[in-house]
Amino acid sequence: MSSGTGVLDRRRRAVPSDWLTVASLAVLAYASANVLHEGVGHGGACLLVGGAPQLLTSASFDCGTDSLVPSAGRVVAAAGTIANLAAGGSALLAYRHAGERGPAIRFFLWLFATVNLMTGFGYFCFSGIGRIGDWADVMAGVRPEWLWRLVLATGGFAFYWILTRHAFALLSRFIGGRGSDRFPISRRLALVSYVSGVVLYCVAGALNPNGPRLLLISAAAASLGGTSGLWWGTNFLRGGGGGDSSTESPTRIPQDSRVVTAAGIAAMVFVFVLGPGIRL
Repeated sequence: MSSGTGVLDRRRRAVPSDWLTVASLAVLAYASANVLHEGVGHGGACLLVGGAPQLLTSASFDCGTDSLVPSAGRVVAAAGTIANLAAGGSALLAYRHAGERGPAIRFFLWLFATVNLMTGFGYFCFSGIGRIGDWADVMAGVRPEWLWRLVLATGGFAFYWILTRHAFALLSRFIGGRGSDRFPISRRLALVSYVSGVVLYCVAGALNPNGPRLLLISAAAASLGGTSGLWWGTNFLRGGGGGDSSTESPTRIPQDSRVVTAAGIAAMVFVFVLGPGIRL
């Protein structure tokens, strides 16, 4: 029987990955994706269009655009998702060329790419279905409303589904070993990552000065909903999906105190600095 986020060797003895290191990699991936969305995406676009940066938090970026043309606000609203998609695509390319780098680095690249791309495509679904969020601001005033909401929701869902299937095919190859072991191993890795990210976003979001509504429509939605593919996507590997690789044992992520320390510092800054926000 395996434990933690374990893997099994060819003699089926437990050879567990270190769950704290996996959780720490998730904290770093989620925190980085969030800063890219809010700070680099929205914040960078705010400066680019000549807006007035006001407040950066873990769940929002406030930019003064009242004196600018209406399209400036749309650019700022769209830029967060664009930053996530660009970062996710770049990380995916880096993962494909990671070669013989250590398992922690390769798993981080996979997770960082997956979280960013899920967040980006998830925003399309979220705004199309609920008419709230960044892309509802981008499309505000566009008629007929039902059409752009339908396009965003269906397009976002289709890309999200394809991405999730592809991401877990990559994770299956990363894990290696027997195909029958890949579902339980991937499930532990993905769920530890998902729960770590959800907790990080929601704890920081609870400190947001804009109140609980932003916690629900941003922090909780981006983590619980936006990266939910980490929770259900492992089903693509049921029944030994991905085939066997009988000449090698499943990949193990070992304990790494440097990763744990870096994640601890990042989490403290994310929760206690970006949670309540930085006035600009």
